[in-house]
Amino acid sequence: MKLQGAKIILECFSEHGIDMIFGGGAESVFAADEYARAENKTGVILALASDIAGQVIPIAKSNCDRTPLVIISVNNTLNSPVKLDIIGITLPITKHSILVRSVEELADSIRKAFFIAGDGRKGVVLVDLAEEITNSTCVYKHEKPFKITLRALPNDTLDNALEMFKGAKKPLIYAKDGFIFNYADYELQKFSSLVDTPVTDDLINRDDCDLVLVLGTKPPVIKIPNVLHIDIDDADIVCDVKDALNYFISEESKSV
Repeated sequence: MKLQGAKIILECFSEHGIDMIFGGGAESVFAADEYARAENKTGVILALASDIAGQVIPIAKSNCDRTPLVIISVNNTLNSPVKLDIIGITLPITKHSILVRSVEELADSIRKAFFIAGDGRKGVVLVDLAEEITNSTCVYKHEKPFKITLRALPNDTLDNALEMFKGAKKPLIYAKDGFIFNYADYELQKFSSLVDTPVTDDLINRDDCDLVLVLGTKPPVIKIPNVLHIDIDDADIVCDVKDALNYFISEESKSV
């Protein structure tokens, strides 16, 4: 069926189970971030490019905290001399950006945005489109969301990491608040309780520890002898941190 671009946007939101859209107010990114955390969904903002440009700080924070957000930015016409370069403005603080050049590209661009926002290291994806695309029409076909393939847990590697962790005399768990409270606070609390190990988001004056388990964030430069780094990419153990914690909890519970 043929639909206007504006209707296609809403239909794509429906494909992904979105029932809450945040507008262009000054707090819209903050609100979408809190909603995404509370509901374990991708937060969605639909706003003018000029409004998005005024929210670079909350966008950067959400991306740093790995909150999955999709921002639909409606810009001036494609050939306008005053078209705002919102992609250039937000490029360093988003996971990915997509420029929609025609209404025919719109649906797949939005689907791609949802996939990228929620796949692997979650983050903020911005979709920029000219205002005339929302009024243009094309054939729309309902599709299922792109499937996110879950990585298999490296059980042997996790077993070795757990043994190394339990063998330390004074271990410490390092996890940044924004990511953990957004994502795996319950699992972190349960695991740290099982192994009776403190959790911190600051390693200053922690040189007395002999091992640090770094979860879901880049390890800082420290003098501690042993560092175990678990993250969704670019880590000693590459896997979903929440899944790793659940595996540790399961294995540790067997010995309690």
